[in-house]
Amino acid sequence: MNKQSKIVSIALASALVFSVSFQFAPTVEAKKSKKSHKSATQSSVYYKNCTAVKKAGKAPLYKGDPGYRSALDRDHDGIACEK
Repeated sequence: MNKQSKIVSIALASALVFSVSFQFAPTVEAKKSKKSHKSATQSSVYYKNCTAVKKAGKAPLYKGDPGYRSALDRDHDGIACEK
């Protein structure tokens, strides 16, 4: 391998590393912002019991939904206030 080929190989490898880093960085940031938004939404919704959930027309609640909490999920299957 001559000197010019080595330089091209190093340049391509550097470009590949930069490209991979650049492509994944926004994805990680997007996931972080989704998680923080989701947590804020969940903490702002509270149902005293399943009757309140049903009156609000939100039953059933799935794990991750605003207002879901394990105390409302009797069988701990990730679905609260099942009918």
